Amino acid sequence: MKLLISAILILTVQYSTRAQTTRTLLQGEILYGKVKKIAEMQYRERLATEQPTIFNSAVTDTTFYDENGNTTERHVKANGVIYNFVYTTEFDKRGKKLKTTCDKGVLTYDKKGNMIKFDQYDKAGGNFIAEDKHKYDSHNNMIEFTSYNNKGYLTFKKVFKYNDKNQPIEEKNYANDGTLSYTVFYTYNAFDENGNWTQRTLSDKFENGAQGSPLITTRQITYYQ
Repeated sequence: MKLLISAILILTVQYSTRAQTTRTLLQGEILYGKVKKIAEMQYRERLATEQPTIFNSAVTDTTFYDENGNTTERHVKANGVIYNFVYTTEFDKRGKKLKTTCDKGVLTYDKKGNMIKFDQYDKAGGNFIAEDKHKYDSHNNMIEFTSYNNKGYLTFKKVFKYNDKNQPIEEKNYANDGTLSYTVFYTYNAFDENGNWTQRTLSDKFENGAQGSPLITTRQITYYQ
């Protein structure tokens, strides 16, 4: 009897941990558990056809979350330059997200809490420079990403495909004239105990037959206790 109770308690804790899900702010990817911080490092593998001098330095991206799964800070280091972002989210009386402001602009949400629009502004002058729009499927996965310049003209579009775990596995990139430029394929190499991926590879395939260097992302995830 004691063993049965212990097993039930363990399963309850595991289920409770996985049931607490949130999503990354810009990409909308699922995160299981009460995530406190994600520290990512991105780098590209050099293809055999590339010269030894061709090397893409690593990019680090660290994001912090509050206990309710809202993004609060993000620190990106690329090409020796550090970019710091602070996010402030507003809610209605029922606790639903209304908008998030940061140094780059304003993000707005739909009734389900999905980010549907990102208006970007020039930090120095406060001038409107671009607008990103997101569309979602019935599982709240972002299936379309469109970006427009400050005159309202389409600059590019991305269309996503997901697996049965609601993880993106394919990303088609279209030019502003609607032609397909290239496709990105997602491969998940490792996961942690909560089911969140810790290593992922993105491979580009261009319409002219060329292939880009694989982009590898590794990440360390810290959880609230």
